[in-house]
Amino acid sequence: MALTADQPRKWLAAERPGSERTVPTVPEHHSGEDVLASDSSRILRRAVTVLFVVFCVATPLEANSGLPMIALIWPWSWKLLVPIVLIETVVAVLGTPLTFRQSLVGATAANVFSTVVAIPITWVGLFLLEILFTGGGRALGLQGTWRKVVAAVVQAPWLVPYENDLDWMVPSAIVVLLIPFFFISVFAEAHAFRVSTRCEVEVAKRWSRLANSITYACLLSVFLFLAFRALGSHDWSNTSKNL
Repeated sequence: MALTADQPRKWLAAERPGSERTVPTVPEHHSGEDVLASDSSRILRRAVTVLFVVFCVATPLEANSGLPMIALIWPWSWKLLVPIVLIETVVAVLGTPLTFRQSLVGATAANVFSTVVAIPITWVGLFLLEILFTGGGRALGLQGTWRKVVAAVVQAPWLVPYENDLDWMVPSAIVVLLIPFFFISVFAEAHAFRVSTRCEVEVAKRWSRLANSITYACLLSVFLFLAFRALGSHDWSNTSKNL
């Protein structure tokens, strides 16, 4: 049978009766990109809801009088957004077949998505783990090395207010939090980059791994330096013991 350009679907239907009912069709107003964008919007709404619920639950906890690190990290994430986007745009231009405009749009969308959704959700999860492992985020004191580790690592999401020790605890907690933030950013930014640029999945994943490795390495180096400097200059004779 000769198959003309305007007859392929009719020919298939004729050859396989009932195929009209089994071949899925995608309406023009529901493209794959629209579906992915809808998913991202739904994730954002859930993130805002989760953040609101967690802050309400945290109100009666002892940790409420402490320092939620998201309150420090989130504002700085917005301040650093432009230089980070520029760095990751260069990575996309040099490492992908995308144009400069596509790279800029993709890097911007990816970092906004990571800042608005991925980082807050990750912080919420870490905070819930802190509550679970420290009996509601209560102060355990800083006597001994292991309690200092708990205070700066396990309780990094919401620091207990040891006022005499926040000079070294804050940069140390940021170093700890950068590690899970890096992994969630790699995943989240790959998704947002793929949606905004319509590139292949592997291209987006490769870009996200390299771009975040560079930017997070810079951030980690800075805060490691600040943490070690604070640890070296801290007056340990004045360390907080209990609240």
